[in-house]
Amino acid sequence: MKVWIEVSNSPQVQLFSKVIQELRNKGFEILVTARKYGFLEDLLNRKGIEFISLGKHGGSSLRSKLLEGTKRAIELTKLISREKPDVLIFKHSPEAARVAFGLKIPSLCLVDNELASAHNKLVLNISTRVLAPKVTAESLSEYESIEFRTFNGVFELAHVYGEEIPEEITNNIIIRPEPRKAEYFKSKRKLTSEKLVKICPSGYRPLEISRDLEKTLEDGIRLISSSALLIGTGGTMNREAALLGVPNIAVELMDFPSVTKLLISKRLIKKITPEGLTKDLLVNTIMERRRLKKRAESVIKSMENPIPRIIDEVEHLT
Repeated sequence: MKVWIEVSNSPQVQLFSKVIQELRNKGFEILVTARKYGFLEDLLNRKGIEFISLGKHGGSSLRSKLLEGTKRAIELTKLISREKPDVLIFKHSPEAARVAFGLKIPSLCLVDNELASAHNKLVLNISTRVLAPKVTAESLSEYESIEFRTFNGVFELAHVYGEEIPEEITNNIIIRPEPRKAEYFKSKRKLTSEKLVKICPSGYRPLEISRDLEKTLEDGIRLISSSALLIGTGGTMNREAALLGVPNIAVELMDFPSVTKLLISKRLIKKITPEGLTKDLLVNTIMERRRLKKRAESVIKSMENPIPRIIDEVEHLT
């Protein structure tokens, strides 16, 4: 059996690398497709994952998104018609979903962002099965015809599960800017590194992880886990930091997805407005590391690793 895995964004690599490993252990043949987008290709290469890269991200322009997405769907159609996979696994990829639907290939859609309304409208109703965190499924109640498969937790649990965590803590303060090119990001406010550099406590080093980098700095989980603090806008890296017990701040530029709100409610992510960012806040948050570590360990025990659920769904589809 051949499983087609579409990796359309760099945060998905950590999740899908675990899925690929489990599927190969079970004897599945794997086909991985990707696109040119930031450091996605570099990260796949660093993970030793063989892939075929087709097309590129359309940027922030709606017209460009449509054009590049259409071109990529055509390229994927040609490839998948030759490769003939038995099932598709993807996360927020309209092109892959459309190709699988058109070629009558069963698909498993992973979704954890109810704010990505355009993507969700394009993919959810044409996917064979949809797997989501319970809180995400509850936030997508308008899709009444879809019988969501759910699990208790967040996909980022798979990102950190089983990872070797360095004991040494660096003086890095990671800055992860907002997803400005994303369709769902409609705020005009920005997380400016200039301001954060000005309020950076003495002895610490601000390190911006730009979404436009073409090469990664190092392994993301190791980088986050060894950092003193992470400042983001409530996305994947905030959730990874939360589960690692790393002090982190989510700057509220717009509404957060339900999976981020879940970890805020567990007191693993500190929510703050841009105006509330101060040097004292950063210092006080850094000092909470030991307490956060214990709380994260407790929260992880109460959650479900999504990898076995993904593998189970794939086996049912094939």
